Amino acid sequence: MTSLYLVGGFVAVVGIAMGILVWVSKSSGKSSAERDTLEEGHNRREAFDEETNRPVARGRDLLDRLRDMGG
Repeated sequence: MTSLYLVGGFVAVVGIAMGILVWVSKSSGKSSAERDTLEEGHNRREAFDEETNRPVARGRDLLDRLRDMGG
């Protein structure tokens, strides 16, 4: 009976440790994904501002540049 408690306790400790590891990993992945998304949005905004602030592009020229910038 004692060995059964020992094995059960070991399984419980391993299960809790794995649960904590999964939780930490999810948190880390979520924060890095949010950071990457914000950085990508910032870069796209800078590219947009740079293209729209160029004085040589007007009308159809500006629309063509913005379409090319979009990917």
